[in-house]
Amino acid sequence: MFLCLVLYIAAPSAAPINLQYSATTDSLTFTWEEIPCGSRGGSITSYEYIFDSTSGSATLRSETFDQLTACTNYDFKVKGVNRINSGPPTSELSATTATEGKHTTNFEVTINRTSK
Repeated sequence: MFLCLVLYIAAPSAAPINLQYSATTDSLTFTWEEIPCGSRGGSITSYEYIFDSTSGSATLRSETFDQLTACTNYDFKVKGVNRINSGPPTSELSATTATEGKHTTNFEVTINRTSK
């Protein structure tokens, strides 16, 4: 079991890590890992994201978008939120839905960069 101690409360100072996606012809599912322990500024309570030009929030570390157009690029980025404020977003990830006729395409694009 991993224990994370935070001695101060501040907005997160880093973005979530390992942003990835999987695709079908009409959906994209994005997943990410927790912000590194020392950069959370307290407990992460939710995540805010931008999917193309639409913003939203999630409480889990994944979000699925349905009813999309096949073989189309969509942009996604996410940031962690604690009780103080939100932190920096991940780099924008460009994801493409699968070509029609293909059922599922799995992409494992990993971004391990943290922003300060």
